[in-house]
Amino acid sequence: ELALESGFTLSDLKEIIIQVSLYAGFPRSLNGMACLRGILEIRNQRGQKTIEGKTPSPQPEGMSRYDLGWQTLQSLDPDFILRLKAGLDPVSPELFGLVLEHGYADIFYRDNLDIRQREAAVVAAMVAVENADWSATLENKVAERTAELKALNLSLEQRTTEIQQLLEET
Repeated sequence: ELALESGFTLSDLKEIIIQVSLYAGFPRSLNGMACLRGILEIRNQRGQKTIEGKTPSPQPEGMSRYDLGWQTLQSLDPDFILRLKAGLDPVSPELFGLVLEHGYADIFYRDNLDIRQREAAVVAAMVAVENADWSATLENKVAERTAELKALNLSLEQRTTEIQQLLEET
């Protein structure tokens, strides 16, 4: 509720939960949406208005989800897409396809949060999730996300401020 009172829209909060589902898992995201629904019901009972916010634009017609995911990830980190493909293709090209289609076509492509907001949500989720089962340590994942914020040409002060704000909010 504090987020809604602080200027976040309903669309912002839904999108953050969707974004975090990639990292925290669907059960936690389903719980997050249920919690948000409960907050909205309470606000509605009190007569409080909730700002809807921006709806994401539709995906382009005539482009497969695989191609859209490839294009989206390529625009974010051209080196990572090649490392990811090289790491997954020998074992599970299906998983590589799912990562592209679900992660980057269905979620990262959505334009109602910008990449900085998405990365900030990811860092906050990784810090907040206890006993996270990541392929690398939490510190390595946070370092990766910090590097991605750096790649967005943010100054050290801006990156530090964003990470500190995220840690304070969790």
